[in-house]
Amino acid sequence: MSNHSSITPQLRVVHTDQLLPHEDHDPQRLAPLVAQLARSSHLINPPIVGALEDANQTQKYVILDGANRWRAFCELGFPHILVQVIDLNSEQLRLETWNHVLVNCAETELIQKLREIPQLAMAEGERAFALAHMVFRDAPILALSSPLQTTREHNATLRQIVHCFITHATLFRTALLEPEDVWQQFPEAQAIIFYAHLNASDVQQAALRGAHLPPGVSRHIILGRAIRVNYPLQLLLDGGLTIEQKNANLQFWIQEKLKRRQLRFYAESTYIFDE
Repeated sequence: MSNHSSITPQLRVVHTDQLLPHEDHDPQRLAPLVAQLARSSHLINPPIVGALEDANQTQKYVILDGANRWRAFCELGFPHILVQVIDLNSEQLRLETWNHVLVNCAETELIQKLREIPQLAMAEGERAFALAHMVFRDAPILALSSPLQTTREHNATLRQIVHCFITHATLFRTALLEPEDVWQQFPEAQAIIFYAHLNASDVQQAALRGAHLPPGVSRHIILGRAIRVNYPLQLLLDGGLTIEQKNANLQFWIQEKLKRRQLRFYAESTYIFDE
């Protein structure tokens, strides 16, 4: 594996409309983010993207993490955005899936709402091709599956499933895989949702076709993620500069950070308490 401590993250200024989300944004998180960005002087954490080309061979970037931040830039009419570019085929990137923990849910009402989703079947026990499995305390596992095959149909059904959870429960994300561990960490939890594994093609097709996944299901783990960048927004929003000039300013800014020893790489896993 590459020695990430010997290189700097690949930061780049791009046109805001070059970015393609692979998942829906979270409307509950967007409004506060827009308000915060409107009064901010710096972009703290840039979205993380992977470069690809659309059907017209136009340069685009799939958003791996930061769809809400990108959406806030769009809402405010910002023409350019700072991103961290990751090679989609790099060992620096790993794709996993978030699981959802449901609290304050009415089990009977939730099940009824799920039954109203067209083409969604529910059956007890595990199923190899299920979209997701729902685990309640002291109850059989429920497999949620659908006969629909296309990416657009598949993801539309998945969005409806997650929408049911969001509107009929308080939802938390977890990377834990064992129910016993989840119950211990979330003592008030009533249900756990384990989603089917995603692959890189699922994410890229969702972005290119506009067939978005629901928010909070895909989980991209990036080795060498740039955080606390705190890049001045005025350098992004200056209407008198071309994007080439803005990228030149960005490189100068990075070099100044290096000279002042303000850029540090942490190889170990970390916990952040002020997110």
